Amino acid sequence: MNNPMTHVRMNQIAMVIWAILVIPTMLIWKDSLPWIVFMSWYAIFVSHGTAWIAARAEVAANES
Repeated sequence: MNNPMTHVRMNQIAMVIWAILVIPTMLIWKDSLPWIVFMSWYAIFVSHGTAWIAARAEVAANES
């Protein structure tokens, strides 16, 4: 899981999934509060996870 390519692939897959989900979100689930809450939670969770991984990389670079 610490392999940078693993993170790249995971982000590519997630990006494709979220791109596909744009269509039903705009057409079907536009009034669904649970879906909007989930999207917001996911965005916050992923943002913090990404920041954590970037911080770990910076710490590792500074220790080298």
